[in-house]
Amino acid sequence: MTGLPKKISDEFDNRHMELVWEELRLRFGFNVAEWKKLFRIEFSKQPRNVTEIEFFLIFGNRHINDLLNRLLCRRLNHPTFNNLVFYIIERTRQPSSRASSGYSNRRVISG
Repeated sequence: MTGLPKKISDEFDNRHMELVWEELRLRFGFNVAEWKKLFRIEFSKQPRNVTEIEFFLIFGNRHINDLLNRLLCRRLNHPTFNNLVFYIIERTRQPSSRASSGYSNRRVISG
């Protein structure tokens, strides 16, 4: 996958793809079922040598990035979708933030 940061091209897989869809649903209210239908329709038109993962990144940059940038009042060419993908990859590499911050071990001391 050329033109992408090495971390994305080397590490992104199907599990990450599903997590990106879920993040889009939770954080931005995406109707994921409809977006997946559009993705499948467009993916079916791709040459056979384009993998689903490769096309997901292309699709996200082509269709989702501009929408996210408009929602977030960013420049249209800001790499928001790629940053989201990078965030998902990084998040799956680390233990949950609650556990790593010691949150679960804190106790409330009443005074």
